[in-house]
Amino acid sequence: MKIRSRFVSRACPLASAILVVLLISAVSAAPESAPFVYQGYLEDAGSPANGTYDLAMTPYLTPNDGSPAADTFYADDTVVSDGVFSVELDFSGKLFEMGDFHVEFAVRPGSVDNGDRDPATYTTLSPRQAFLPTHTSYLARNSMALSGYTASDLRNASLINAGTLNSGRFSAYLDLQDEGRIGASSGQVAAGDHLHTKADLTDLEPISTTPAAGTIPVADASGKLNAAWLPSAPERELPNPSAGSISAGTAVSYYDGSIHEASFEFPAITSSVFGTSTEFEITALDDTHALIAYRDEADGNRGKLRVMTIDGETITLGDPVVFSDDAVQLVQVTALYPHLSSLSRYFVVSYTTVVSGLDLIALGGSVHPDLSIAVGAPLTVSNGIVTEFDLEGSGDNTVTIAFINPHDSNRPTLELLFLSNATLGVLEYSSQVVSTGSSNVVALASISENDVLVAYDNGNNSGKLTVIHASMEIGNNIQIVLGAKKNLNSVPTRIRMAPVGQNLVALAYERSGVSYSYLHCFQVSGDPLVSLTRQTFGTAADLVRVESGVFAAVSQDTDLITTAFDAFEGDIFEGPETTIAAGSGYYSSITSFGGPNILVAYSTGSASVALCRYAKPIGVATQTSTNPVPTLLDGIANAYTGLAPGADYYLEWATGNLTPDRGWVKVGRAVSDTELLLDIE
Repeated sequence: MKIRSRFVSRACPLASAILVVLLISAVSAAPESAPFVYQGYLEDAGSPANGTYDLAMTPYLTPNDGSPAADTFYADDTVVSDGVFSVELDFSGKLFEMGDFHVEFAVRPGSVDNGDRDPATYTTLSPRQAFLPTHTSYLARNSMALSGYTASDLRNASLINAGTLNSGRFSAYLDLQDEGRIGASSGQVAAGDHLHTKADLTDLEPISTTPAAGTIPVADASGKLNAAWLPSAPERELPNPSAGSISAGTAVSYYDGSIHEASFEFPAITSSVFGTSTEFEITALDDTHALIAYRDEADGNRGKLRVMTIDGETITLGDPVVFSDDAVQLVQVTALYPHLSSLSRYFVVSYTTVVSGLDLIALGGSVHPDLSIAVGAPLTVSNGIVTEFDLEGSGDNTVTIAFINPHDSNRPTLELLFLSNATLGVLEYSSQVVSTGSSNVVALASISENDVLVAYDNGNNSGKLTVIHASMEIGNNIQIVLGAKKNLNSVPTRIRMAPVGQNLVALAYERSGVSYSYLHCFQVSGDPLVSLTRQTFGTAADLVRVESGVFAAVSQDTDLITTAFDAFEGDIFEGPETTIAAGSGYYSSITSFGGPNILVAYSTGSASVALCRYAKPIGVATQTSTNPVPTLLDGIANAYTGLAPGADYYLEWATGNLTPDRGWVKVGRAVSDTELLLDIE
């Protein structure tokens, strides 16, 4: 139902420069080795990673295959803050004399015992990172060119050029004092500070005239910009195998090796039947795999799992695996962070069974590289008739479950569960009653590894909708701490939530006697919890985050449809939609891989899964063409008429036209009546 995390690594853009600088200083200080600092960046679901990790770094002389060129270097409990980490590497000095080399990084959670060096506990990252050492810097440690000079000699500026630097040192600035100068007298720099204010800037030409050579063009008082003075960006010829004509100025997207008019698409080859079921939930495992848990109504209502693989526009189903021989009533599934192991993708299923009197049960499992499924022993989370619950992966090996507790006056309750990778068993960590009043419905959204939002109908407030922030505090004991909350005036009969951006959550709810849903955006920024916007929508069945600021909803109206929404800065703008199935009465669940693929599971008995495409614009066509299509990805597109200079233009998804009205996706800003400076959100 919700998007899950994936773990990637990329080299810091400054890594090479940092390596060179640090090699120069570190090598001379350590003649028997070559220590240097490597700065890297780790992402989790497109967001910077935070926490501690164990890193293992192995040097190779080749970018692929080959044998290690030196022993593996371990950096245990490395702190990652906002994605950034730094480690000091100390490979053999001989490695640098061999020339360029590559380092293979492997990573695991910092919670693993540092004495355990089993490679299976690490996730190997790809590709290997290239290191380009500066040989002269490395060999400078043997140079005798500075022999005989003392530290005071090196501070004497006369040995560098004529004159004296009386400050005797370089600091944040260079103090030349009265007699100081650089170079010959004709080129000397006068003593004193040299600061320039805007009053010192001369020869600035107004925008209305052609700037003279050597002057700086600036905007006039109205802020108008002459596009002719901006550098032009190159066009790209993008393939369009369908050979359908695309008009100049059309916003376009690109995937599967082809250009497309930007929209929310539903390709023709998209659906596969996975069983006979009206109770199921789907969750993404990684970029190309999803897992569905369902009640098989053609096999005694037993609980089953299947892996789905996306290849282009093809959906391939794996063999079903039984997780409950008892008849299942309700079922949900959530994937845990895939970076826990390179060998498995972990998940937790929660469900109720008729045999147990609708006890709430949870069990863990993993999907192996060959796509086989293993499950652990079940754990009873709550006895009694549980008819409402929601499940969310909330951190490394942890899952949060919200449910209406029949043994505590139907109060909404949070439970924090822990998954053991070794046994796939689920353990209870902590429990917290959310409200002393009774409730009927509850929903959950994870906004970080240790924070969730809970929505429920509040028995202490006439059953009206309440949203509350809960945090997991980890110390000697793990506890759930309730924070800010927001009360609304509606009494919900069904609630669904999904995270959509940094501290931003979308909530859809239905209320009795109304044939549509309300959509809300909430910002989690401490106390109070802020309700940003609300609008009406069809009967929402499920929500999912697609990418930062964008979410999708599957809803039942006249037909079953999927709609994309832009939650830019908390305002909700309805975007493109597609019909999944005609008619009414469908059960449905939705998951996203982070774009462009979105899977919708739906059923009126025979259950199927359909593939949608969220096709975000990447540029605009500069000429009306068939194949290929000249496309501008950035810069200024001169393909329009009647634009209002200075106005922002957005994509009107229904027509593909641009509009100055705030809407779906921003494409750019008009700099003249015919030119658009691209600024795609």
